Amino acid sequence: MTDRFERITEALQEWEEQASTLWEKIEAGLEAQRPDLSDVEVPGPEAPGNTGRFVLFDSRRDYFTQIDHYHAWRDGDEVGP
Repeated sequence: MTDRFERITEALQEWEEQASTLWEKIEAGLEAQRPDLSDVEVPGPEAPGNTGRFVLFDSRRDYFTQIDHYHAWRDGDEVGP
């Protein structure tokens, strides 16, 4: 079983090395096509609550904590729960 695992691991490492060249080409192509959005103004929300920060959604929060923050923002509390 250990030999089989080692063979699989070696095969995956070889594939990763071969694929890295392709990923680098894809990345370079995407980077060349990426538009410059540095001068684009991001509009603020039209919903209740006033914040100059883009922190309404934070993917590091669990669902219930995120909902608590949303409700606090919706009710105009900028500090949060």
